[in-house]
Amino acid sequence: MRRPRKRLPISVSQDKPLVIWRFCDGKRGHENQTQGLLEALQRRVPVIAYDFNLRITGGPAPGGATPGLLLGAGHRTHGALWRAQRRNHARSVILMKPSLGRKRFDLCVVPEHDGLEAQAGVLLTRGVLNRVRPPKTKTPGTSLIAVGGPSRHHDWLGAEIVAQVKAIIAASESGQKWNLTNSRRTPEPTWQALKALASEQVTCLDWRQLDSGWLVSTLEQSETAWVSEDSVSMIYEALSAGAGVGLLSVPRRNAGRVVKGVTLLISDRSITTFGCWQSGAMLRPMTPALDESARVACWIENQWLKIA
Repeated sequence: MRRPRKRLPISVSQDKPLVIWRFCDGKRGHENQTQGLLEALQRRVPVIAYDFNLRITGGPAPGGATPGLLLGAGHRTHGALWRAQRRNHARSVILMKPSLGRKRFDLCVVPEHDGLEAQAGVLLTRGVLNRVRPPKTKTPGTSLIAVGGPSRHHDWLGAEIVAQVKAIIAASESGQKWNLTNSRRTPEPTWQALKALASEQVTCLDWRQLDSGWLVSTLEQSETAWVSEDSVSMIYEALSAGAGVGLLSVPRRNAGRVVKGVTLLISDRSITTFGCWQSGAMLRPMTPALDESARVACWIENQWLKIA
């Protein structure tokens, strides 16, 4: 039986950047994950990146720069990415548990709450990757409150959310500034009740009027962030921003993998529940701040790249 051919490292230099093909399925959450990893790689090595929106093109056309690395998140990207991997003999990275089987791809980056074991070809992370980075400095006295809405994993009691937000603002110092925002899932009655809290101290911002970079820049400058428990991705983004993170209580529908991940963060005191805060617990940032995109980029550089 022939032994499989050993794959050589990808040579990268200023004159020969790493060519990355990023496969997109049109879902903002998935594209945020791959963009986070792409940007982390760009901070480490020279990169030329090409995006392929599978909802528009169906995949890359023949020709063009040969890729050294393929990135994808979302089940819709798996087939096109796997075919490109076979045609171009490129390294492949999937940011989730793949639907085609993990052995078809070189690296599967999977949140630890998904239940896979760390093994060859599987790298476990705390939550999904994102674009947020811990800043060198924060804006003193600035905080964020971000509310979501009902989801597959959580029910919603708008009056309770509003009561929690009122209590948090009432307990803050007079100089504290709050940015209060909603999401596409926030029920309109909840948002109208929250907007009534607007004052010199509280600025209410509707997500429909915000640009795509507002949340990242605001999180990076906020000393603390209160996030409703259903907004799981934002919880990890707030931890990545180096903020002290508080959890607004939301009823749970089940004890699935997403809820399990939040429970782990509570148990190791990475985040503070509203109930614990009422009992005197402080919101303290994770030390060091979560930076999973950088950790995965470092793994790729050390394992697959040869820097000239």
